[in-house]
Amino acid sequence: MNAQKNGTDLCLFVRKNKDDKISKEFYYLGRMFATGNVKEFIMPNTTKKAVEIQYSLLEPVRDGIYDYLVG
Repeated sequence: MNAQKNGTDLCLFVRKNKDDKISKEFYYLGRMFATGNVKEFIMPNTTKKAVEIQYSLLEPVRDGIYDYLVG
């Protein structure tokens, strides 16, 4: 939540398919920042706490890259 204030860049990397045993490539989608929406919750079937934070990218993902990743 304090990354921007502290001068820390947050970068988003994604993998097309985590179950693909051959290709383990990650794709850089750009810099992102927390939107300020934070939700604390208990993880299912445990007593452990987790935090969910919403992020936004500084620049939108290009259509071609998006189509490739979700296709």
